[in-house]
Amino acid sequence: AAFEKQQSTLNKAEQKKIEQLEAKLRNKNDVLSELMEEHVKLKKALGEL
Repeated sequence: AAFEKQQSTLNKAEQKKIEQLEAKLRNKNDVLSELMEEHVKLKKALGEL
């Protein structure tokens, strides 16, 4: 029973870490999308696209 409790705690910690990393990845994807959107607008404004 003690091992199961320790395993459960570990799983919760791992799950929390996974959620944090997924949120960080979503944020990076959002930032990258915004940068690429601005890049395309700039290229269009300069007549490169």
